[in-house]
Amino acid sequence: MFSDEANMWYNIPKFNVLAQNISVPGLSSLFPEVHYTKDGSICQLTTGEGEMNAASTVATLLHSSAFDLRTTYFLIAGIAGVSSKVATIDSVTFAAMPCRWGFKVLEMNENLRQLAFRLAKTAEPGLNDTTDCGAARAPYPIVPQFAATGGSPSVVLCDTATSDTFGSGTLLAEAFENTTKLFTNQSATYCATPQEDIMRSASDLDRPLPGESAVASLLGPTPGFVPSISNLHIAGVKIVQAIVSGWKDFEGGVKATNYVGDIFGSLGGKPDFGPGSMFGGKAAKV
Repeated sequence: MFSDEANMWYNIPKFNVLAQNISVPGLSSLFPEVHYTKDGSICQLTTGEGEMNAASTVATLLHSSAFDLRTTYFLIAGIAGVSSKVATIDSVTFAAMPCRWGFKVLEMNENLRQLAFRLAKTAEPGLNDTTDCGAARAPYPIVPQFAATGGSPSVVLCDTATSDTFGSGTLLAEAFENTTKLFTNQSATYCATPQEDIMRSASDLDRPLPGESAVASLLGPTPGFVPSISNLHIAGVKIVQAIVSGWKDFEGGVKATNYVGDIFGSLGGKPDFGPGSMFGGKAAKV
């Protein structure tokens, strides 16, 4: 989404995404190039911050004649705040149902999500953490509902509440929790506060301790920023390498056994959350 997140994928021993670069008209003016390895098997695109930049950038990529994306896997990765009830700083999360305001909910391929989770989980012992992060999280487990903040960073299955604005504080966090439950018929567990990513590492906790102000929490130190960015690569590279090295198993796709699509059923099928299909189980006409 932005430079710090992108830079963690450069100059690494596993592969070189800067081996080739192509400028594509319509991409963000801040990130006008798609980077990819010498054999073209791995590419990187930085969208720019905010849903508008992400939407226009991805639409440009999809419509570009320079790429054939018919057998492509996308790892949409970035940092976020994390719910103090679900995980701790520097953890890595994978969403099943990204939610945003306006009843925009997407259910992901659960089999693919579980596969990515298991691969990232192998990197869990090596996730980056610091003594400053430990000090920042230390007071939280004293509060019973924040017990999940104790211990080391981990790889977690939970969901995202998406917005174009960074938020912090108990009132907002509880609003995101309740909205996520409402939109998904209690199916999703809110934990990450991103803008548009599916894989999220936790740079900060989404609310202060009882008695502390939201302003102090928002403007205070953020020791998790650098480690969380590093953990995007540490966990994410396991997924990328597994797909590329095991392409024979991935070439045909990972078949979903759950509903995949939006809350309205516009891609076909019948949503198992929300009001149900508005299109009779068929894809919307375009």
